Amino acid sequence: MRLNEIGGDISRALIRRLTIVAIILVALLNVGDVITTHLVLARNGVEANPIASALLGHGSLAWVKLVLVVLAGFVALKAPPRVGVLLLAWFVAGVYATAVLSNALLLRLT
Repeated sequence: MRLNEIGGDISRALIRRLTIVAIILVALLNVGDVITTHLVLARNGVEANPIASALLGHGSLAWVKLVLVVLAGFVALKAPPRVGVLLLAWFVAGVYATAVLSNALLLRLT
């Protein structure tokens, strides 16, 4: 057990499991983001993120996202479980959930 500032005693195994769940969620949300982004673009929408827009123009957005998620998963599995990494993973999942929701709302409005 490890004493953390946030939640008292949290086992390393629980931290690792929750981090892995967050990374799996990030992977799924990335798929949702790519799909909904393509649907928005097909309806004459625009990609607001300039980096994603450039990657879309080269047809490499999905591959870059895949590599980043695999790297994040690898690092999370190899590094010692840390609450900070856990919180970061869930924050990133929230960001991608927001992107997918935003795209879904745009699709509903058009």
